[in-house]
Parts: sequence; structure tokens; C-alpha cells
Amino acid sequence: MQKTNDEKDILKRVNQLRGLLAIVVMLSHIWGYTGIVYLIPFNKVVTIAVGFFFFLSGYGMTISSGLKDDYLRGIIKVKIPYLISISILAYLLSGIFELILKRWCDINIFMPISLKKYFITTNWYVYELLGFYLLFIIVKKFVSERYQLLIVATASVIGFIILFNSGLVEAYYNSIIGFWFGMLCGKYGCIVLMDRYKKGYIIGIIILVGAFVGMFIFDKRSMLFASVRNAAAVGAIIVVIYIIRMINTDYSLLRSISSISPELYFYHMPIALLLSYILNDSYVYMTVVIIISFLVAIVIHPVNNKIQIIIKRGIN
Repeated sequence: MQKTNDEKDILKRVNQLRGLLAIVVMLSHIWGYTGIVYLIPFNKVVTIAVGFFFFLSGYGMTISSGLKDDYLRGIIKVKIPYLISISILAYLLSGIFELILKRWCDINIFMPISLKKYFITTNWYVYELLGFYLLFIIVKKFVSERYQLLIVATASVIGFIILFNSGLVEAYYNSIIGFWFGMLCGKYGCIVLMDRYKKGYIIGIIILVGAFVGMFIFDKRSMLFASVRNAAAVGAIIVVIYIIRMINTDYSLLRSISSISPELYFYHMPIALLLSYILNDSYVYMTVVIIISFLVAIVIHPVNNKIQIIIKRGIN
């Protein structure tokens, strides 16, 4: 047990869970293609995992913006170009995978490469995170600090309602509150909030349990159901932060997996989709998808690092 009261250490410890979160998302998608019963729990918590990614973005950006004078400039000139570049590379790799697999099956999902297909097939997470980046820049630059959280919360609720009624996949709105909650913790401190409201982790447990109960009560197509999934993400984040406060996550394996989490997140999806056309055995499919996803992530990670370095050099 290595309890910490340092907010930066909390952020570091939670960041080291990114790799595990990416694996949860990957296993959830594998369940979607296979229906393997053992993977059902991952499907149930995948929106929580994505909520954590949004939370970490809002949390880290809020803390960093208070420490670096030119941080907003860095978001515009480094973070946004890097996010777009990693998604473009994922799309190009998808096309390459498709060309290789065409000898086994006649599919035409990603090829020929086109701007239209990029926007149709690229992971929705790119667009939502870009939206949060832009919202963060706007409120930090033009809104009084007193009202920043209120504006982000309002925008998140409006976005939730619009996306829910848009006909887009539910992933767009099931974890949308995570970014605002990350900003809240970044501004006031997760530990401060927990200590201010006595036994705050119990509140997290109540929210989490209540949300899961609500999922069994409400119609899965209703806005209430989507709302409690957002609540579940918040409750889970509170519980995990309490646990992380008590347990050190600084292990080499966690660090290694987390370092390739962006690649795991983005590149496993086209691999899972394409292999679903040629591998019929569910367990063989799962094994091959996991192995290839990790191999691709490990190989491409240095490339993405190089791209980020080039982008940073370009603005200096």
C-alpha cells in the first residue's frame, strides 16, 4: 500500500491504466464479432473505459493549462495535428490490411482510399475528442474561470441530447460526461473533492451501483438508459481513483502497455473488422486479433512518436 495525497501522482497512476482501458475496449469489440460469453463483462463496462479516456483528457489538460502559459497553443499545434495524424495512419493501415486480405475474401470497406471513406470509417472517438479539444480552448480563452465548468457541462448535456437524437451510434453519447468530470477534478483536485465530501468514494459506489440497477430497469433505447451509463462512468471513476490513491500502479508491464494504448485503441478496430470476414472460429479469431493488434501497436508506436516530434519541432 502506497497511499498518495499528491494530485499529480494520482494523474500519473490513472494514466498508467490507459493500456488496460484500451484492452477492455478491444475485448468488447471482439465480443461484438464473436459473442463469446466470457467477454460479456467487457461489453458491459466498455462505456466506462471510454469515459475514463475522456476523463483523463479533461483532467490532464486542466492541470497542464494551469502550469504552462502556452498550453492552449500546444493543443492547437501539437495535440490536434497528432490526433488527426494517428487516425489517418490507422485508416491507411486499414487499407493496406484490406489489400492483403483480399485474396481470402471479397471485401471493399476501406479501399480505394478516399476522404469520404476516411470520415465514414474512422473511429468516432477522433471526432468527439477533437470537439472537446476545441471546447476546452474556447472556454479557457474566452470564458471567465468562474463559468468554465458550467459552460462545458451545458455543452456536454446539449451535445448528449443532440447526439442521442441524431441516429449515430450510441458510443457518441454514452460516455460524454467524462471530459467535464475530468475538468472538475483538474480544477479542484480529485483528492480534495473526496476529502471535502466525507467518504466521497462511497458516493461513487452508490452512483455506480444505482446506475447498473437503472440499466436493468430503463428501456435500452431511452435517454434515461443512456444517462445512467454516463452516471456509471462517473461512479466508476470515483471508485477507481480511490483505489489508485491507495495502490501504486508504477509497474513496468502497465507502463509498457499504456505507452502503446493509442495504437491499441485505434488499430485493433480495422484488424478486428477485417479478420471477422476470414476467421470463423471465435477463439482463434480472438487470439489472432489480440496478437496482431499488439504487434501492430508495438511496430507503429515509434512511428507515431516520430510524427509527434516532427510536429513539435515544426512549431518551435
